[in-house]
Parts: sequence; C-alpha cells; structure tokens
Amino acid sequence: MHITYRDLRDHRIVMLKGDMDYMSIREVKDTILRMIGEGAKSIILDLAQVDFMDSAGMGMLVSVNKEMIRNGGTTGLINVSEEIFNLLKLATVDTIIRIYNNEDEIK
Repeated sequence: MHITYRDLRDHRIVMLKGDMDYMSIREVKDTILRMIGEGAKSIILDLAQVDFMDSAGMGMLVSVNKEMIRNGGTTGLINVSEEIFNLLKLATVDTIIRIYNNEDEIK
C-alpha cells in the first residue's frame, strides 16, 4: 500500500494506492492512528486508486472511525469505486462513515 496525504482546509486527505486487504491494513491503520495522535480532527480517505477491499479493510475503516469519534473527530471517504461502494453499502459501513462524491462536498 502506498500512502500519501495533503491538507484541504481543516481536513487531512489520505490518498491510498493498492489493495485494502489483510496484508495492507496495518500500515493504513498505523498511519491514521498517528495522524489522530498528532491532532487531526477530520481524515478523509481517497480511494481513487484502491481497486479491491476485503472484510479486513472494511473492519479497519470501522475501527479507525471509532477511534476518530473517541477523539472528537470524523472520518470520510472520497472517490469510492462503484464496486467498493456496493460492498460498503452491503455491510452498512456507509451508514457510519460519510462518503463524499467529490471534494466540492467537503466543507
């Protein structure tokens, strides 16, 4: 998994490249937890370059979302492929993590 980030106003946009699966989630989770520890209050994962997500990836999303809430922050997703969106919807992850259609929706 290749991870980069940038700031957009008060949000940290984390761009992921690769598969979000059992083999890669530890690196993503550690990166996000470090950002939370540094005081990030809004983390939005950009999934434009993520082609695959398994249940471990979805579980990691729920886990970091809980940690963000505990720290008074929010988590979101952007550029979610139709295939991954359908998986997130099936698992009802879309009901707990905001999914943005584009950066214009991010306030």
